[in-house]
Amino acid sequence: MKDNNHYLKKNGFSFAGSITHVKEEIQVSDWTDDAIENFPGIYCWVLFDQMNNIKEVLYIWKYGKNLKKRFREHIGGFRGGSNSGLKKKTFLVKKLKDTKTKIEIWHKKSHTFKKEYTSVLDHKKSGRFSTEGYDEEDMIEYVTKFQKFAPKLNGTKGG
Repeated sequence: MKDNNHYLKKNGFSFAGSITHVKEEIQVSDWTDDAIENFPGIYCWVLFDQMNNIKEVLYIWKYGKNLKKRFREHIGGFRGGSNSGLKKKTFLVKKLKDTKTKIEIWHKKSHTFKKEYTSVLDHKKSGRFSTEGYDEEDMIEYVTKFQKFAPKLNGTKGG
């Protein structure tokens, strides 16, 4: 991807941590304070070239509590918890070993709001709602148009 001038930063995303591998294990050791705060949002795994330009966005997803907690769920998949997790791990390790690139996690908080509503049992209730599901869909569409292909690691389900 050329002339990207860091379009994630321009859209309000911030660095959350670097994905590394040690002895074939994927980890993040430099989480930012924002990444461990409790709030919903979306995140991207971003492949950078040697000049620190975005080469491509590899993966986009949402998180409900905090990003570090969500990444721990990925770790479980990388260790054999799911076929898609194993595929993602294989891809990440190969990219990190075989290329002079780096992979970072970038994220953005989603909008949250309190809303009063009537439950199905006709009780007045109040709850916190957020837009991370919609934000995720919008971001996948935006990145797909920008880089002219969908993030490679979205849709790696199955065997």
